[in-house]
Amino acid sequence: MDGDTIVLIDGRRIRYLAVDTPEKDDCFFKESTNRNKQLVSGKNVLLYKGNQDKDTYDRYLRYVVVEDSKIFVNQELLRYGFGGIDERYEYQQIPEIYKYLKDSQRKAKDELLGGWGKCSY
Repeated sequence: MDGDTIVLIDGRRIRYLAVDTPEKDDCFFKESTNRNKQLVSGKNVLLYKGNQDKDTYDRYLRYVVVEDSKIFVNQELLRYGFGGIDERYEYQQIPEIYKYLKDSQRKAKDELLGGWGKCSY
């Protein structure tokens, strides 16, 4: 698990659609990974497919919502600066959701939240 990928109990690897968080040794990696763990570890999640099932690394591309709290994990990570929009997946998105996620990123960037303030993504 890192900031934009989780592994389900059944072994499926899920990559958050539209989200790109820092890689190991990059600024804000630990914070992004820890926030992801706080949001989803030990919780049931709902998975929603975009326009493509998997990426080139055989990870399922999904929008993820925590079942109990209804937190939209992709949006939460972007809104508070734990990552940025991954433009490579734009065509795989549902347009209305992509716009919502872009707006969330813009707010975090404007407010210098998370990595936008600490690392200048």
